[in-house]
Amino acid sequence: EIVDVVLGELGEIVTVAARTVRLRVELPDEVRAQQLTRFPQETGPNLVELDLGDVVAGRTRRVALMVHLGPHAEPGEKLSFRARLSWQSEDDETASVLENFVLRAVDPSRFDSHAKDRDVARIIAELWLARMGYEAMVLNERHLYREAVEVFSSNDIALEALIAGLEEKEQQRLRERAHRTRNAVSEEWSGPSKLM
Repeated sequence: EIVDVVLGELGEIVTVAARTVRLRVELPDEVRAQQLTRFPQETGPNLVELDLGDVVAGRTRRVALMVHLGPHAEPGEKLSFRARLSWQSEDDETASVLENFVLRAVDPSRFDSHAKDRDVARIIAELWLARMGYEAMVLNERHLYREAVEVFSSNDIALEALIAGLEEKEQQRLRERAHRTRNAVSEEWSGPSKLM
């Protein structure tokens, strides 16, 4: 998004491919979704809807959701989801695409972390760390240092599970990034160093 804003400010020609893009995900009963990215959202029973804004041609918007299963989910159970992406085209026509998909609940003790898509896991970890960093920075600016650190501490186990199976060097890089940011927000954080 920063690149798009800077190009616009510099007067570069930016072609908007889709306006007012929205992603609506319908969830099965007793399932909720937590957004790991930072788009404006609306939630309701069995529903999360994200406002992705305008999308510039040639650019990508990535969305990451963590799904929390209800207490009655059984290993092997198939959970049906529905996702609709809608947008306004150049000629102000409303367009959308609908996708139904199924996820299968897996017993954590039987999950093979090496079988996961490593590229997807890395991308989600990067997006999630960026969101945690932003939330922690906002808390830090309000002098809520303990709460800022807790943003990372409360997600340690889930983040470790996500990056398990990545190359050791990649895991270490992501852990160091989280550690650096956690340390930075534990006390007053000066402006220039926030660019790290």
